[in-house]
Amino acid sequence: MAENEDPQTEPVEDAPEAPEQPESVEPEPFDPERAKAKISKANSEAANLRKRLRELEPLAAKAKELEDASKTEAERLNERATAAEKRAAETEMAAMRLEVALDKAPEGTPLVQLRKLAKRLSGATREELEADADELFADLAPAGPGKPPSRRPTERLKGGADPEQEPEPDPSDLAAAVLKRRRY
Repeated sequence: MAENEDPQTEPVEDAPEAPEQPESVEPEPFDPERAKAKISKANSEAANLRKRLRELEPLAAKAKELEDASKTEAERLNERATAAEKRAAETEMAAMRLEVALDKAPEGTPLVQLRKLAKRLSGATREELEADADELFADLAPAGPGKPPSRRPTERLKGGADPEQEPEPDPSDLAAAVLKRRRY
């Protein structure tokens, strides 16, 4: 070291290079004994934690009891009022969702389906709920004035072997045709 250099600082050399990453890291071979030891250690730790939890649960209940006992009557009433207001707000919102669903649903929508769809409506105001209901029920509306689809199949049936071949005539139709020819 030179005399004019501070003895506590050393001259800065080139920054050390980052250590080279090994090209391929081979996984350790599976050792069943080591795995069993790790599993048994984890199981014993979990058992100890469960034991401690069982010991501490009664203490937590006692602490809650003492906390409740130390509250004034006004604080207890205030908590009950807050809980009641929260339940009332949730009930009002559910009723509003159901009402909007009833108003916006297409004619003939079953009540069970209405209840399911009303749960899916989202929004904080009636206008938001109505906009969401319009969007939700747009797919359920009938496709315009017309007769509803029938569950009865069409009667234009073809032969089984060749779809282009006309089906054989009905025997009763053949008998009627023969009788008509005889009358003339």
